[in-house]
Amino acid sequence: MNSESDQREVWELVESSLREFREGMHVQEQLAIHIGRRTTHIIRFTLAGLIGLGIALSLLILVLTRDMHAITRQMHDMASHMSAMRNDVENMAGNTGSMDRCMTGIRAAIESMDEQFVDLTAHVQSMDASVVEMAGHTELLAPMTDNVYAMSQSIHILQQEIAILNQSVGRVSYDVNHISRPVKMFPFPGP
Repeated sequence: MNSESDQREVWELVESSLREFREGMHVQEQLAIHIGRRTTHIIRFTLAGLIGLGIALSLLILVLTRDMHAITRQMHDMASHMSAMRNDVENMAGNTGSMDRCMTGIRAAIESMDEQFVDLTAHVQSMDASVVEMAGHTELLAPMTDNVYAMSQSIHILQQEIAILNQSVGRVSYDVNHISRPVKMFPFPGP
């Protein structure tokens, strides 16, 4: 009977070993499923975070692009105003040159008058001729008056262009501040 009881013990031992093995395999399977679920959750949350970050960066790039287009448009406006200002300055230079020529004529007339008045008693008869010559030089004053008027208009237009330029610079400054707002949200150390 000893052999029968040894066999029974061996069978019970094998059966308990198999039961423990099955339980161990079941626990291992449950643990693997649990780890798989956790890993899946981690991957899902990471992917959702990356998608959210991608959307935020896309929106930031979109806003930045829109603001850069506004700045570019304002820079083009400023360039056109600068071109107009250059034309106004060129007109003023032309008017100044014309005034300079008129002043040369007037100076020549004055020098001529100075030479004629050196000996007043000797040249009383030539005074009539000098007066007639001086009357001829008064026609030089009319173009000079026109040039002064044109120069005044050019300065007025230049003042308007500078005012528009100041407004454009103000808009560019506003847009640069507007663009830099998203960067201020990040905890970067300041200068």
